[in-house]
Amino acid sequence: MLNIPTMQLLIASVIAGILGISGFLMTPVVIEKLISVRIEPSEGTVITGETFVIEIVVDSNTPVNVFKGFLRFDEEKLSVTTIDYNTSIADLWAEEPWYSNGVGTINFIGGTTRSGGFSGEGALLTITFTAKATGDASINIEEMQILAHDGLGTLVPVGTPIDAIFAISAEQLDSETKLQTKVPGPTLSVVSIPPKTDLNADGKQTIADTSIFMTDLVKQNLRSDFNQDGVVNLKDLSILTR
Repeated sequence: MLNIPTMQLLIASVIAGILGISGFLMTPVVIEKLISVRIEPSEGTVITGETFVIEIVVDSNTPVNVFKGFLRFDEEKLSVTTIDYNTSIADLWAEEPWYSNGVGTINFIGGTTRSGGFSGEGALLTITFTAKATGDASINIEEMQILAHDGLGTLVPVGTPIDAIFAISAEQLDSETKLQTKVPGPTLSVVSIPPKTDLNADGKQTIADTSIFMTDLVKQNLRSDFNQDGVVNLKDLSILTR
C-alpha cells in the first residue's frame, strides 16, 4: 500500500505530464472580441403621429474602414422621415443610405477616410421614424458587414445584433405626415472606358475593394485614380461602386 507522500508525488507527476503535453493546456486561450452593432434605444413607447429617433451604434476594438448594412422595419406601423449620415464614424458613402417605406428597408455602404480607420464606439447612422399605426413595431439589423482597415478588405466578425421593439399607442393624427423622399449625397460621375476596379485582383467586385479604396484615398495611391485625373476622390469612388 502506498503511503500518502508517495501518492501525492504520483498525482503531481500525472498532473505535470498532462499540462506538459505539447504545451496545450499551458497556453492561454485568447477569445477575440466581436465587433458589436446595436440600435439605441432598443425599446420605447410612442403614440401614432409622433416621431422618434434611433441610432445605429458601432463598437469596435480594431481599426475598420467600411460598413455595409441592411435594416428592416415594420412598414405597416413605421415610416422613415429622415436619415442623417453625417456622423463621426463614416465620412464617405459609396452607397448613400436609402430606404423604402413601401417594403420597410434601409440599405447603406459607407466608410471612413481617417488615416488609422475607426475604432471605439460611435453612431454610424441616425434615423428618424414616424409612428403610423398601433401595436408593437420592430426594427431589425438583418445584415451587417464591416471590413478591417488593413489595406486588404478583410471581413471582421460582427456579433449578432438585438432587435429593437417600440410600442405604439392609439392616438389620432393631427395632420398628414410629410415624408422625406430623397437623401442628399455625393454627385456621381461616369467615364466612357470602364477602368479596372478589382483592387485585390480576386476576379470580382466586392466591398473588399471599397475597403482598399479607403486606404488608397488617404494615401493618394493612384491605382485607385480610376478616371485618371491625377487625384483619388469621390469621383473615383462613384466609379468603383457603379
